[in-house]
Amino acid sequence: MSPKKNKSYVRWTDDEKARLVEQAAKVIVKYGCDHLQAMRKAQPAVLTPDRRRELVQRSMIAWAVPLIDDALLELQEVEEEQAAEEQRHAEAKREQEIVDLQAAALHNASMADLLQEVVTRIAQQMSTPIVRRLNTIDDHLLSMGLTMTDQAVPGNQSQQSPQPKKKPKVMICGLERTQVSEITNHFKDDFKLKFVTSDEMKRVPKSQYDHVFVLRKFANHSGCQRIEKNVGPITMVEGGVSSLSDHLLELV
Repeated sequence: MSPKKNKSYVRWTDDEKARLVEQAAKVIVKYGCDHLQAMRKAQPAVLTPDRRRELVQRSMIAWAVPLIDDALLELQEVEEEQAAEEQRHAEAKREQEIVDLQAAALHNASMADLLQEVVTRIAQQMSTPIVRRLNTIDDHLLSMGLTMTDQAVPGNQSQQSPQPKKKPKVMICGLERTQVSEITNHFKDDFKLKFVTSDEMKRVPKSQYDHVFVLRKFANHSGCQRIEKNVGPITMVEGGVSSLSDHLLELV
């Protein structure tokens, strides 16, 4: 049997370090995790398997922490500038829409005045019965114009908006209320989350979920049996929110 390769001897190049720092900062922004978790999550995104390290403690990435913090500041500045640019674009778009509406209203008013003037001149040259007939036609045309304006222009029915990617359904058992908010904020874009308290575990109805996590320190035997019977296999989580976040990050 060949000896197991020790990943700790991998020496990262300056380019690899720079890409790791950039990706780790993005992970922290999205998931709110710590620097060590972010570096673990960043490796599969920017490194091939033979270039990855097994990171087990913060001291192994001490060199990267200040660089990640600098990258976070740069990301924040970029997001603020993008938000300001989007605000400027939205304001310019609203101003243009107002100008277009004013121009359209002026055009419609001019066309209505012109039509009325033509009908009046023709009517003055005709007998009274014909005048009454023209007035009736004029009223009918104006009524049709208003109705057509109110009608919504049908779009191309064949151009359907793309269906959003279906989020995996995840049930999490045993979190406290404050912990529920933290997990929801970090993973609401990646999963459809269902939270169950320790007391509710015994009353979980039949349902389908892609993943079920139970915090061991809050688990009870009868509750776990109920969930395995009505929902499916469970994954026991040792520890608290940090350990649960590690499990969820692996599914992203």
